[in-house]
Amino acid sequence: MAAEEADEMSPQMALAHYLEHLIGVFSERQLEVLRMSEFVREREHELHDAKERAKRAISQQLTEVDEDVLDRLIALFQSVETERQDGEEGSLPSSERMDAFRVAFAEVSNELPEGIAQTYAESILNSMRPAVGVTFLYGSMLTTLVGELEVFINLIARVAFEYNPEPLTQSEKKFTWAEISAHNSIDEMRDELVDSIVKNLLRKGLPDWMSFFQDRFGLSENKAAKSLDAREAIQRRNCVVHNGSKVSQAYIDNLPDLKTKVKVDDDLKVDADYLAKAADSLFMVAYSLTWALATKALDDREALGRAIGALGDRTMFLIQEGRLDLVKQISQAAPHRELEKTPELEELSWILRINRWLAFKECGEFHKIRGEVEAFNARSKDDRYKMAKAALLDEIDEAVEFARSLLARGELKPAHILTWPLLKNVRDHTDWS
Repeated sequence: MAAEEADEMSPQMALAHYLEHLIGVFSERQLEVLRMSEFVREREHELHDAKERAKRAISQQLTEVDEDVLDRLIALFQSVETERQDGEEGSLPSSERMDAFRVAFAEVSNELPEGIAQTYAESILNSMRPAVGVTFLYGSMLTTLVGELEVFINLIARVAFEYNPEPLTQSEKKFTWAEISAHNSIDEMRDELVDSIVKNLLRKGLPDWMSFFQDRFGLSENKAAKSLDAREAIQRRNCVVHNGSKVSQAYIDNLPDLKTKVKVDDDLKVDADYLAKAADSLFMVAYSLTWALATKALDDREALGRAIGALGDRTMFLIQEGRLDLVKQISQAAPHRELEKTPELEELSWILRINRWLAFKECGEFHKIRGEVEAFNARSKDDRYKMAKAALLDEIDEAVEFARSLLARGELKPAHILTWPLLKNVRDHTDWS
């Protein structure tokens, strides 16, 4: 949002737009981390490629690499390792197998210049060990995910003080006359105080962050921050950064409700699946905090509708991005009864429900909620809801009829037909050009 646009808005509407911007940026940056994790997952075999790793190691020591000899030696080492792991009945005794290996190794390595067979052997052995580079990459992505939440907390705390500076009076910081006189204005002094409070906040942990918003600004409890998944992701990140991706005593102490039994120095695995789950749990924390601040700070109905509507639209974007489990979690956690009490917000409740149903359908689990969709009384609502119900139930002809009517009245845009995940079957069924 451009500065001049913000200047033309009321403070309430400017806050609504900024909250929309914050959660949008957070979502986009999470998506980039998840995209990178999938990129690594798809290429793990390349990162683990024994030949390429051995070849690189040899080339760092020798001017030339005999790839034919390298291939044969790798095959020889791998055959011994396979036999050792399989332990099949009738396999050669260990001593005989090793004698056979020595003979074969000598035969192949004789084709190399004298004195470099050992370099090949050591490089191959090292290359056959699991590549820690993949572990480093996934660990760094988890660190980034948690770091992005910290950035989000930093920014939303500052905007919370902008909307309500009253909690600054709770600060215990005292200024000397020299410090006061060093500032050009009260605003400058206030900014320094906010900066000091937020910096101190970020040195603490997730429970303290949430208590800060509840105690200082009266925000509702952030249940997402109490989830085991969110707390565990942050603790695992701490172990990645400070304990070599191994369980620490702090990890155990801070997660007393952990269902999996672990002990100090156990490995903590991070992979693409774990990152997707961690990202969802951390997103729920940010999403819930944005919701809580919007409903607390925005008295203007138009501004509140803008902020909460943007949070509803975010679930559609998440479906487009394939984050279906996250959409289910958001709808499940939404205060539907409270939303239905306010006419301006009742529509959001149904948007979240419909997107939840769509998420189930997209992941092949529509049978679990089909009864809910069939029981949805769309007759009492406008044609958008009737179209949505028909599309969910694959009543395509009826959905197309409603869509054409809505287009004719200007209540549905051609871009919606092309982009809404809900209308995928509808747009595939008819030529909309």
